[in-house]
Amino acid sequence: MRQEPFYSQKYLRFNDTIPLVKYLPKIKESSKRNLLTDDIPLPEAKKTADEEKEDDGRYYMYFKKELYLYVIFDNSAYQTSDGIPIQIKPYMRIDHQTNSYYPMTYLSDYWVLKKDLVMVNSTLAELNLTLHFNTYSLQYMIIQKNFEEQWKT
Repeated sequence: MRQEPFYSQKYLRFNDTIPLVKYLPKIKESSKRNLLTDDIPLPEAKKTADEEKEDDGRYYMYFKKELYLYVIFDNSAYQTSDGIPIQIKPYMRIDHQTNSYYPMTYLSDYWVLKKDLVMVNSTLAELNLTLHFNTYSLQYMIIQKNFEEQWKT
């Protein structure tokens, strides 16, 4: 009896994980200045002694409001697992019975900025998560992964 190929199944499952929280020291609000008029908003003009004492060395939990899920567009044909470039090998899921591979997915929080993080505390009743879904080219994913690796060190 012949088994149906994996891509003809009704659903494909994506099994990528990424933490939704990040532990950071307390994020300080940046002071903004109008470069045309050289005005500094009055509350942010001078730091008070209380604000300087605020940095207590503790880490706080911050929630990431957005995540990005990309399906990687790759029309390359790879002959064997040895022919797959090393940068994308961890993202390939290969079905060895049919000698095929699933579409590559890439779950990213690269574009989540510190100003977009929400501090988690007991006053929050609920948090919203926005999932952006799009396609990426293989080259763009490799470039972004290289940038991520640079920033980790």
